[in-house]
Amino acid sequence: MNQANVLTATPTATCRLHSASTTKVNTMSTKSLKARLTAVESKLNNNKVNTMNTKSVPSNFNTVSVAPQQAVGTMSSMALLDIINGYRLEDGKNNLRHDNFLAKIAKELGSVDALKFKGVYLGDNNEQRKCYFLPEDECMQMAMCESKFVRKQSVKKIRDLSIRVVELETQAPAQHQIPQTLGEALLLAGTLAQENEQQAAQLALNAPKVEYYEEVISSTGNLRASEIAGELGMSAIVMNRMLEEYGMQRKINKRWVLTVAYAGQDYSTESTYVSDNGNSYNSLMWTQKGRKLIIEVINKMKA
Repeated sequence: MNQANVLTATPTATCRLHSASTTKVNTMSTKSLKARLTAVESKLNNNKVNTMNTKSVPSNFNTVSVAPQQAVGTMSSMALLDIINGYRLEDGKNNLRHDNFLAKIAKELGSVDALKFKGVYLGDNNEQRKCYFLPEDECMQMAMCESKFVRKQSVKKIRDLSIRVVELETQAPAQHQIPQTLGEALLLAGTLAQENEQQAAQLALNAPKVEYYEEVISSTGNLRASEIAGELGMSAIVMNRMLEEYGMQRKINKRWVLTVAYAGQDYSTESTYVSDNGNSYNSLMWTQKGRKLIIEVINKMKA
C-alpha cells in the first residue's frame, strides 16, 4: 500500500505576514501557526479548489482536485480502499474496485449523507472522477463492513494514522522558520515527517542488543506481513512486492510462498485462517528470524 495515503491534517499553508515596519520572518507559537493554516484552508475552499501533493494518492492518479465539501482530517476513498485491499489480499480475498467501493459507501452511509463527503479527482486525460473524502468515523464504519481479519487490521491502521496526524499537527519546532507561502508550508510538513522518521530510526539503533534479544528474538510469536511492514513504515503490499523483486518470495494461486533459495530455513510458517463464512485460507506468517531478514533486505534495497 502507498504509505503516503493517510488522513490529511490541517492544510499546511499560511498567508503572508504584513507589517508596516518590518519584512523579516516572524516566529509564532504552534497555536498561532494552526490558526494561520485554518485561515488558508478557508481561502482555498472559497476558491473551490485545493491541490494535494501527488504522493497523497495512488501512483496511477494525477493531481487530485478536492471538492469544496472536503473537511479537515479526512481520508480519500482511494486511500481508504488501498488500506482495505491490502488486508483483503492477506485474507485471500479479491481486491475491490474503486467504483464498486463508491457504491458500497453510498449504500452504507446512505445516499443523502454520502453527498456531504463527495469530491472529485483528476484521472487520466485530466478527466474528473468521483470520490469521497471521509472523516475518521466514516472510515471506521466502512472498515467494519469487512471480514473479521480485514476489519480488525483496517481499524487499527486508521486509528494509528489518526494519532500520527495529531502528533504532526502539534509539532512546530523553534528551529524552523514559520512558512510564508503554500510551497514553504508543504516543504516544512515534509521536513517534519522526515525528521520524525530519522529520530525513530536512531532510537532503534541505540536500543540495547540484550533488550532486543529478550523482547524480539526470544519471542515465539509469528508475524503477519502487515505487522513487519508497519515497523518499516510501509504497506504490506509495497513490502511484499519488494521481497518479490529481491527474489525472496513469489505468488502462487494468490498466495505468497518463499522461493527455493529461502524455503526450509525457518524464515516462515503457514497459518490457516477460517473466515466468517466458514471458508479456510492459508497465509504466510513470518518467524522472528524471518522478520530480521526482511528488515535487512528492505533496508538494503532502500539504501
